[in-house]
Amino acid sequence: MVGAAPLHQRTHGSKRLRHPLVGDLAVEYETLAPPGDPDTTLFIYTPEAGSTSKRALDLLASWTLTESNTEQGC
Repeated sequence: MVGAAPLHQRTHGSKRLRHPLVGDLAVEYETLAPPGDPDTTLFIYTPEAGSTSKRALDLLASWTLTESNTEQGC
């Protein structure tokens, strides 16, 4: 399309997500594209410290821990 303005994607902001087990989550996000690899995008989602979203994500993470993970400090 001639004369069209370039499309800019949002690379950071806030999102609200719904998880089937822990419910609503509020997170900040940032997207990163590795140099030289236009087909790859890294999405980083971060909940606010001490928030209900942080506690919910910690709960989900705890379900994946095994005894060997906790012994290694993971």
